Parts: sequence; C-alpha cells; structure tokens
Amino acid sequence: MIPVRKVYGAKGTFLLEIVVWAVLVFLPVLEMSHDDNSLGRIDHRIARLSPIENDLTGLLRVLHSSLLSRLTHQGAIQSVQKHYIDGLFIQSDSLLADIQSKKSLLDTEEKSLLTELETRVEALHRELLLPTAVGDLPREAMNVDLFSMRFSYALTDTVKRLVHQRKALLGKKHYWQILELLTFSLILARVLFSFLSRRREEELYLRWASERTSDLVIILSPEGKIRYVNPSLASYLGSGEKGSSPKKQARKLETSLSGKSIFPLAGSFPLFSRIAGQWKSLLRDGHVNSLDFPFTGGDSELRWFSLRMTEISDDLLGVCGYECRFVDITSLKKSEGELASQKEWLRITMNSIGDGVVAMDLSGRITFINRVAAFLMGINEESAMGQDISQVLFMVHEEKNEQIELPLSRILREDVIATIPGPVAIRTSSGELIPITDSLAPIHNHLGEIVGSIFVFQESTERRQAQEALWNMKYHDQLTGLPNDRLFRERLISFIALYPETGKGLCVFAVGIDHFKKINDTYGHGLGNEFLQQFAARLSETIPSGDSLARLGGDEFLVLISDFLDAERMAEKARQILMQMRKPFLLGEHKVSMTVSIGISVFPDDGQTEDLLIRNADIALNSVKDRGRNDFCFYSPLMNPNSQEEIELRADLQDAIREDSLELHYQPKVNAKTGEIVGVEALIRWDHPQKGMLRPHQFIKMAEEQGLIVSLGEWVLKRATRDAKILCERWSRVSVSVNVSVRQLVEPDFYEYVRRALLISGLDPSLLVLEVTESIFAKEIAEIEMNVQKVKEMGVKLSLDDFGTGFSSLGNLTRFSPDEIKVDKSFVDQMMSGGKELELIRTMLSIGLTMRINVVIEGVETLEQRDYLFKRGANVFQGYFYSPPVPYKELLGLMSAGFAPAGSERIDPSLSLDC
Repeated sequence: MIPVRKVYGAKGTFLLEIVVWAVLVFLPVLEMSHDDNSLGRIDHRIARLSPIENDLTGLLRVLHSSLLSRLTHQGAIQSVQKHYIDGLFIQSDSLLADIQSKKSLLDTEEKSLLTELETRVEALHRELLLPTAVGDLPREAMNVDLFSMRFSYALTDTVKRLVHQRKALLGKKHYWQILELLTFSLILARVLFSFLSRRREEELYLRWASERTSDLVIILSPEGKIRYVNPSLASYLGSGEKGSSPKKQARKLETSLSGKSIFPLAGSFPLFSRIAGQWKSLLRDGHVNSLDFPFTGGDSELRWFSLRMTEISDDLLGVCGYECRFVDITSLKKSEGELASQKEWLRITMNSIGDGVVAMDLSGRITFINRVAAFLMGINEESAMGQDISQVLFMVHEEKNEQIELPLSRILREDVIATIPGPVAIRTSSGELIPITDSLAPIHNHLGEIVGSIFVFQESTERRQAQEALWNMKYHDQLTGLPNDRLFRERLISFIALYPETGKGLCVFAVGIDHFKKINDTYGHGLGNEFLQQFAARLSETIPSGDSLARLGGDEFLVLISDFLDAERMAEKARQILMQMRKPFLLGEHKVSMTVSIGISVFPDDGQTEDLLIRNADIALNSVKDRGRNDFCFYSPLMNPNSQEEIELRADLQDAIREDSLELHYQPKVNAKTGEIVGVEALIRWDHPQKGMLRPHQFIKMAEEQGLIVSLGEWVLKRATRDAKILCERWSRVSVSVNVSVRQLVEPDFYEYVRRALLISGLDPSLLVLEVTESIFAKEIAEIEMNVQKVKEMGVKLSLDDFGTGFSSLGNLTRFSPDEIKVDKSFVDQMMSGGKELELIRTMLSIGLTMRINVVIEGVETLEQRDYLFKRGANVFQGYFYSPPVPYKELLGLMSAGFAPAGSERIDPSLSLDC
C-alpha cells in the first residue's frame, strides 16, 4: 500500500481501491447471472434446502454486524452498545430457530454441525459483552466462521448429491459464492483497518498539536490521575536531562507521573497546586471558571498564567477526562497595566482642567465624568457612572426658560461637532442655574467608527473668574503666587502614580533661606515680604519648565524635579540654585545677600509616598543647617534624629489632618450670675487608631517641632468657627476661643487663613477669640504685632491666656489691647491657703475693671472656690466645677437642656462683693 500511495497519492490510492473492490464484488454477480437459466433448474431441485442456506447467510451477516460493532468501541462495554448487541443476537436466535425447523432435511453430519454452531454463537454472544483491549478479535468469532463454513460445505455436498448430473455447474456456482464471501470478509477487514487507522491518525493530530503549542498542557483522568503532559510543560518544570529535547523530557515526565494522582504531587510541583484547587471547585460547584495567577518558575522569572480546565467527553462514553491548559498571559497583563496607567493619566489630566467633561456611549450612558462636571452639575462622580445623561444633566434656555436636551442623535448621525444655541444654563441638583458655554462632539475609535460622544462645558466668564479666584486662594500662596503645599502634594501624587508606566524617578528639594529672621528684624515685615517675593521669582527662573515649585510656609520652599536621571545631575541642579540665590537682592535702597540650604529626597529610594518624600527632604535640610548651612545634601536614614515612634506619630498626624479625623472638645465659660454659657474654649483631641484618645500635650509639641502646627491650627480654626456658627443659629450669641501658637502668629498667611475660616463659616468675627500666652510677647514682638493688629481690625477678639505667670507687662496690654485676660489655674489652687495669690487675683480683677477687659477665672473646681472668687469681683468662670471639656454633641445637649452645673445653684444676686 505504501508504494501505491507514494506513486498515486492519497486520492489516487483511494480511487484504485474502489476499482479493485468493485471488480471483486460484481465479478461473481456477473458470472452467476450468466448461468441463471441453468441454475434456475438447479434451484428448483434444491428448493427445499435453499432456505436453510439463506438463513445461514443471514446469520453470518448478523454475527458480523455484532462483531463490527464491538471492534468499533474497545474497552468496557456501555449500556447503549450492550442493548444493540443483544438485539442482533435475538435476530441470530430467530434464524437458528428457522434452520432447526427444517432439521429433518439434514443428514447426521449436518445436524451435528448445526448443534455446534448454536453453541459457538451463544459463546460468541457472551464474549462480545466482555471488556476487550485495542486490536483483540474475539476467539469465538473464528469458531463461528469455521462451523458456519463447515455447515455450508455440508449443505453444498448434499446439493451435489441431489444434482449430480449438474455437478460441474453447481461447483462453479459454489466457487463464486466462496469468492463473494471472501470479498465481503476483505471489505469488512478493510473497514475495520480504516477505522483503527483513523483513530490512530486523530490521536496523532492531537498529540502533534499539543506538542507544538507554547501552552502548558496536562490531561487527567476523571479520577484526577495524570494521563499526558506536553513538552512545553515538561520543559517549564525543568524535567529531564540537560540537552535532551522537549519531547523526550515530556515522555520521561509522562512516564514517571503516569497514573499518579495530581493531589500528592502539588507539593513537589507548585504549579499543580493550582490544578488541585480548581479540581476541588469543580467537584463542589459542578463547573469551574478560568483562573489567572502569577507564578515564578525555575527560571526565577515572574509570569502570569491563565488556567483553563476543559471537559473531555463523548456522547457514548460520557466524561473521559479533563484537559488542564496553562496559557501564558504575561504580555496581556503587562498591556493591562500599561492601559491602566494610561487611563489613570487621562483621569488625572481630565480632573486637572477647568472645564467640565462628560463622555457617553452610543446609547447616551455616562462612561466618564470629571470632577469639574460633577461639581457644576451637583452630583457624585461614582453615582453618575452608567446613568443616562438625561437623568443627571438638566439644561435650560435662560431667555425662554425652557428645558433643552443634548442633540446626541444628530451629532452621531451626521458626525459633526455642535454647540447648543444659547444662552444655556445647567440646573444643579439644588436648583441653582449656572450659565455655561458648551461643545458636543462624536468620539471615534482607531478605525474611525463612532463609538460615543463627549460633552465639554465651562462656566460663563464672570462666574468662572470668581471660581478661579477661589481656586487660586485654595491652592496658591497669597504672598508669592506660588503653588502651596496642597497643590504641590497633588502634583507629587500624580507623578508617583505614573511611575509604573514611565519608570522615571523623581526627587524633592526642600529649600530653606538661611537666617531669614534677620531680614525681618533689620528691615521690617514689609521689606521681608518683598524679599520673599523676589526670592520666589528668582527661584522660579532657576527651576526648569515642567518641574514644580511651591512655598511650604515661612522661609521654606519645595521643588519637584520630575525627571530624575542620576544623583550627580541632581547635585548639579542644587549647585545652580545655591549659586543663583547668592546673588544680591535689592530691597528699596538696600542690597541684601542671602544663602540657602537644600535637602534632597529621591523617589522611590527615600520614600514611596508624598508625605515620606517631603518629610525626608526636610530632614536632609535640617542636616545641612546643623552642618553650617549654605550647602545641600541627599537624605540618608542615618540623618533622622527622631525615634521611630515619633516619625510614625508625625505621619499619622499628617494623615489625620488631611482626612479630617481629629475632633474638638469644648469647655464652657459660664456667667456666674445668670448661669448661662457665654463662651466656649475649643480644645483639640485626637482619637488615634492604635493609641486611643490623645490629649494636646501628647502631640502639640511634636507638631510645633515638625512644622505641622500651622496646618493643625488652620484645621482647628475652620472646625471651631463652623461649630460656633451652628450654636449661634440655635441659641444666643456664644463666642468660641481658639488657642494660637507663636509659630502661627509669625506666619505671613496667618491673617488670610483666619479671614478665610470666618468667610467659609459665616461666623461674626466678634465671636471669635484668639487665645495667646503672654509669654509670646518676649519674642519677636515686631513680627507678631502686625498679624495681631490686622485680625483685631477685622473684629476678632484677643485673649491673654495664663495671665500673670510669665512676661506680664502693662506695656503689652496697651500695645495689643486684649479683650480678655484669663487668670491661670495655679493662682486659684493656692489662693485658699492665705498666700499672696489672692492679692494677685484681686489686682488682675482691678486691672480688668479699669481697662475694660473681661477677666475669666480658669481652673475652678469647687463650689467654695467659685463663691469665694465671686464675692471678690469675679464673674466669668471656667473649670471642672461647671463642666470638663466635652465633645460637640454633648455641648449641644447642655445648651438644649439649659445649662447648670450638677449640685449647684445659681449665684444669689444679693451676695455682697468684697472687692
């Protein structure tokens, strides 16, 4: 067969086989038809014996059919196949019964052969129902053929004896019958061979495909035993000897693992543990989804795989096993990461622009909305996603007062950019109308197909200018016009988010002006501020475009270098800044030369968050100052003088300020005559996630040392004024006192953030009291005086706390004109012992009365103390006798219930005053 296939090819060989089989089948038929007339006479004579031959022929065909069916399906017999074979043997029994009915026509030998044939047929029936291996031919099949052949010969001999005179003709006919039977047997053998060859060929194709795929393939039996592994899996697992082919490795691994359960092998082959996990899910749920997971193989390279388990089944045999295929999706995951980075960059960009942007799909459902659009529409970004644009965007024609719909269908149909005829306004969720200008355009994919639309709009000029002014106030330093700490942090966060995509590092410069205080002391605050403005302008010119500069506060600036190349180049940039800043500044008629110090932190080596980068740059800056200033250095962990606990506490406090997770407690100031609350003092508390409730003394000093006191004080001002406004709206006018540190008072922006807090809250400035300790007047009076005067001109009250314990001076009282003085608790504690503390209290009460300054007695804890002081002229008290500091909600409860201290009565007005 092989030479024929080589000469004629597959198709030619097939056609040649058809011709041969046709000759073998039809030649006996043609020859016997030639002698039909003669055989007719013979058939008439053997008419009584011919039915037996027909039954025998039918019997053979039925038996061959059952044999062919069994050879087609090897292994254990299935239910459907068993029923089929049983049916065929019912037919064979019927045919044998017909022959038995004509048994009287047979001679002794033929009867014996018939009996043996019946026995062999029954044996063949039993044997066909047993499991068989591939290629095995049932033994009884040959016996059946043998006895049927002998029986046929015996019948033929009988016919010969009956028709002796036509022996030659009958012999010839018998020859052709044998030839026809032989031909049929050959055809049956050829069909069987073709079927087995096709099965082998299909197996070869499947193995060929699995051995040449890059996927890692393993085939398991229904019980979870290994049946096959492909070369890619063997190679990845590192199986086989070095230098051997992947195919040999696969065969060796398959031989060593064949028949073994996958579960015990999970420990030796970690990749198999994923299959074991999926197998358990399959048994539990009846199905299993693909599993994506990272994996580090023998090459120590991290790769991503997708495990897909496919059922191998057959209509007749059912589930035969499972194919477990590991598909390498590393490049896909990398693309997904790059896509996510690009999406994040687009989101950041869209949220950074001043226009509102809304993207929609073809059905008008929102697929993206930026912050500006959500703010102007008065909705939440997340809740708007997926909604129909008509459900969240309401536009009105301002002149006609008619609702307007977006012309989505027209711009999608005509593929044009359109604007809505105006004037147009957006109606927010609160009912406010915001005038806008707009543009609506289709979105195309890379094939030029329209896949959606985008609506871009912005507020009209006047409103937009007002919003920009507010935004500028929020994100820029009012003195220098530079970005402030908040905007700098947002930009730093954005650049950090792009690192996975770009792979570029960045660094932060903390720039401090050396001995800046001398300028204020020498030339005053006016020229000091002018110097800061000139310094900021020159520093901006020194920084390359594309990098960011911000004023952190006071004399400290931050620089973000967004394209870090190497330490030497960053050092060169630092030297350029040092050189430029040494050049003289002209302040009026004075030339002033200053130097700067620079601390540098590098991402990601020195920190992977904005807080760490800024903090470590500041630590490096302090290290330069300790070494003598006028220099730069890079951050090193060895520079950090603080304990790990203090570092963590500082970072936690920064997070608490930013996340608004601090709280204020309020201690009432009570008018002893009326029993009414006339004011409250705001005292900060911090409910630390791990350390519990912290009091001010546990973190205020650290905040001052670490430069957080300004932002902390601004937070307290905003919260206290907001709470006080609510108190005033529900009850009578109640003032709120807020403690202010020296560091806040020397801050150039102090006046601005006090004014901003009052503006946002709507609180009457006369109800805000700023408490300062009198000890501050011993330090930098010139720097403090300007800020104090500016806030008092605005109507804000000033209170001197702990009066009498420090640098008390009537000069200070006349210079700053405080509205209130608070007698320290230490005087109250000692006055009952008969010392001079009582005289000092009487003196302070007299000063207050003479200069029309309110006097508050702090630390009153008993009824005896309260009455004793009241008799001597004190009227307003603060202390635990009335109430400890309480949370805001408890304060509201006190106000609602009508305040009165437990176990006390209001002062009897008839009490005489011993002044």
